[in-house]
Amino acid sequence: MKHETISLYGEELDIYYQITEGMISSDKDVPNDPDELEIHSIEKNGNDILSEFEDEEFEKIEKLLVDKIKN
Repeated sequence: MKHETISLYGEELDIYYQITEGMISSDKDVPNDPDELEIHSIEKNGNDILSEFEDEEFEKIEKLLVDKIKN
């Protein structure tokens, strides 16, 4: 499992995640399987607060995490 720290609304959050690599299909009739990002926990001050986020906030966290991973 990997770890990154991101800032959301001025709060530092520790994100623990895993990336599952997809596969490229060799058959033109079968679509490629994309990479998948799975967030296991979002911690603030050592407490897991993953369940406290609504879908819109969670998507923002995912985007911030992907941007940080790419850079």
